[in-house]
Amino acid sequence: MGYSLDFRERVLAYKDKHSLTFEQTSAHFEVTIRTLLRLETAEYHLQKKR
Repeated sequence: MGYSLDFRERVLAYKDKHSLTFEQTSAHFEVTIRTLLRLETAEYHLQKKR
């Protein structure tokens, strides 16, 4: 299942704003830690392309 760019940005912004761990963020958004790592990696690659 793929996640929208909007969801990815909201999740990562929330994690950074509240200084949360991957575990805390995954619990808040009800996704796995592996998913968060994928979202973060995808965001990194998107920023490199810009």
